[in-house]
Amino acid sequence: MNTDFSALSHIDWERFLPLLLIYISINLILLSCACIDWFRRKDWIATPAIWLMVILLVQPIGSILYFVIGRRTTA
Repeated sequence: MNTDFSALSHIDWERFLPLLLIYISINLILLSCACIDWFRRKDWIATPAIWLMVILLVQPIGSILYFVIGRRTTA
């Protein structure tokens, strides 16, 4: 396993910082919206505990999956 981190010093971080900040911002917005919606609708969601784990652990795809699939209610 290569544990040499000296290659990181050669990366132009100023070039990637705007993209990284956009990614982090979108991820935090998705995460917060999904968590707020989950908290409000957890009594009507089919498997709320599983969806909370998906939202929190599978970033950012978990939040998107929750909004597309997980909001279905138990009829």
